[in-house]
Amino acid sequence: MRRRGWAALVVLAAAGCTSKQLAPSDGGTELTVNMPIPGAGTTNPSCSWTQLGQNASHTGTACAPAQGFTRVLAVVTFDPFVDQEVSDGNGGLLVHYQAPLVIGDDVYVETKSGSYTECNAQGTAPDGGACGVDSWGTQVWGEVHHRWQNGALVEVNRFDSDWTPVPPDLAAFWEPLFHAAVDGDVLWVPGAGGTVFQVDRQTMVSLARVNPFGSAVDPDRYVAGPITIAPDGAVLYNVIRLSPPSSDGGYDARGQLVRIDPSGPLRVNDYSSLMSNPPAPTDLCLGTYRNESPPPPRPWPPADDHRVSIPCGSLRPGLNVAPAVGPDGTILTVARPHAAPNAGFLLAVTPDLLPKWAASLQEILDDGCGVRIPADAQSDGSLPDGGISFFHCRVGAPLGVDPMTGQRPSGAVSDASTSSPVVLPDGAVLYGAVNGYNNSRGHLLKFDASGQLLATYDDGWDQTPAVWSHDGTYAIIVKDNHYGSWFSDQEGPYQITQVGPDLQKQWSFTSTNTQSCARGADGGMSCISDHPTGFEWCVNAPAIDEHGTVYVNSEDGRTYALVQGGLEAQSRFLVLSLGAAYTPVTVDGQGRVYTMNGGVMTVVGQ
Repeated sequence: MRRRGWAALVVLAAAGCTSKQLAPSDGGTELTVNMPIPGAGTTNPSCSWTQLGQNASHTGTACAPAQGFTRVLAVVTFDPFVDQEVSDGNGGLLVHYQAPLVIGDDVYVETKSGSYTECNAQGTAPDGGACGVDSWGTQVWGEVHHRWQNGALVEVNRFDSDWTPVPPDLAAFWEPLFHAAVDGDVLWVPGAGGTVFQVDRQTMVSLARVNPFGSAVDPDRYVAGPITIAPDGAVLYNVIRLSPPSSDGGYDARGQLVRIDPSGPLRVNDYSSLMSNPPAPTDLCLGTYRNESPPPPRPWPPADDHRVSIPCGSLRPGLNVAPAVGPDGTILTVARPHAAPNAGFLLAVTPDLLPKWAASLQEILDDGCGVRIPADAQSDGSLPDGGISFFHCRVGAPLGVDPMTGQRPSGAVSDASTSSPVVLPDGAVLYGAVNGYNNSRGHLLKFDASGQLLATYDDGWDQTPAVWSHDGTYAIIVKDNHYGSWFSDQEGPYQITQVGPDLQKQWSFTSTNTQSCARGADGGMSCISDHPTGFEWCVNAPAIDEHGTVYVNSEDGRTYALVQGGLEAQSRFLVLSLGAAYTPVTVDGQGRVYTMNGGVMTVVGQ
């Protein structure tokens, strides 16, 4: 969904998906069971899923195996605007959603209310005003408290926040991630102006608004990304502050990291103070040939192989990054100069928000031209087979370079992504960066506990991988989509892959389902076979249990349990086959699986 036009996708809007839109089913099944889920029936009632990735290290570790996918236990619609969002997204749901938070039998789900104005064919509202992403400000984000009672998930209370997303151009037109976190009896909820609400999680009444920046709420500040609760109870989150627009309508943005200690001072530090010798806003950073006016003619890199430099802009976090916390209290986050996504850093920060180390993501790869991209384009764009492609590298391009820059490829920090750092059992750190030249697959990057690059894996980006600790080692679950591109029309394979500590592949499970399906008003399924190479995996934060069973969701509208070796144990169809949204999975201590599809949370179990 990230890198190609939407027209090739089957458009299935949630409320409008009925059997009338699709041909009769040619074999679609709601529940597939190939084998039992190992350990099913084992529970851990004391275990909670309190934040993105379950814990402050973001390892996505479930504390119990799934019960099984036999029954739908609950269905909760939390985004009522999916029809309009899909229409404005040309068939894709360009939204990021919070992981369901579970503490015992209490469940906290992101909710949206207010209003959404769909764009007409002219790209405006019916009255000529703002619409689509430009009307984000008319929506209301909040949290709904549900509780399991006599086998049913019952709504108890709710809290509506005044949080608003950053402007859509900064967010790459993907709705940013609104994400709360739980600490004990408190639900921490993003608010307006860089503030957070301290909410009683039982009554859902606000206990306080914490404003690290004074008494007034600054409309130019935004809580950016999920809230993290550190093992010592500290609350961590990122803030972005926008500068006034310049004469050309552009603006700068600087970042701040906030730490609210349970017993101690509230700390705020600018991102430029989280590293030694940071780039200044007026320094020159690595740009791309697209930054030049006019851009040089294709194919790239041009024969003179020149470097493009652009003003960096202020240092800030990636828009949807959640800080991670290691066992020693070290805070890990990801920064980029506002104008230069190719010049990012992985930052390690002390609990006092002081610099520890910074690992550059710039020019650290070597698999571009002549490696992952053919370097066979003549100066007129022609190829040896007679075809024409302006996106192949030119003949004679330096080996391994990024054709967009002419330099070694960088791990870019994209504001359309929700990738956050993951702290591994040995203290190493993972981050899923973005690349365009490798069919927009990106790279998973592994750094040691001192910031040295150890390994990379060419993967399917926008992910916070899950980690399975076992037998004195660990394995990492990677979204491994292979996309069609400007130099390859091949779609797929779409895989979930397990790699070892060295990021070498151990096994993969490939999507082989070809059917787009939708659930009708009568609860039944209607399907057509229209995806001959399978479906993308739309999970951005999978879950994995102690037996190594992996829980993921797919754009085919199903949730899957995959056992070690890459075998499908069970899967279940949810609501509809839909391009995006990129969503997380939660598994609670009872083995109930919380998964999302089409703005609906479906809980499956026995």
